[in-house]
Amino acid sequence: MGKPDFGPAGVVPLAWRQRHVLARGRSDLQGALVDLGQIPVRRVLERRHAKLLASFGINHLDVSDITSKVRPITQTLARSLFDDGLEGVDGPVAGIVYRSNLDQETCFALFGGRYEIQRLEAPRPLSQPIEELQQICQELGLVLGER
Repeated sequence: MGKPDFGPAGVVPLAWRQRHVLARGRSDLQGALVDLGQIPVRRVLERRHAKLLASFGINHLDVSDITSKVRPITQTLARSLFDDGLEGVDGPVAGIVYRSNLDQETCFALFGGRYEIQRLEAPRPLSQPIEELQQICQELGLVLGER
């Protein structure tokens, strides 16, 4: 028996794609990347924010807590790393590394003002056919809207 077809997960509207571009680039970080998958990193954040975490019923910070949609937790942790850095890391923290909830791929979130982007190619409008965008949409079950 085959996999059931539930239809598209969502639509990427043309109006949104007309306002965005895709370009290959390189980032120069002005600080370190902190891997939130590392238990010692989470333990430091647990100690720093025990009161906040307790208010959400969290005793031990799990990766799912860090990548959740509970904005007071995710924003506080990011702000803490931006402002206070991390013990054992020389200099500022430029961003975080975490695993995607969707497919466990490695993701990066860079902190504003802690990186510079060097464009390596001309931007391509997302409103035009782009193979990479179509591939990602297919993988995520999204469709490209006509309007």
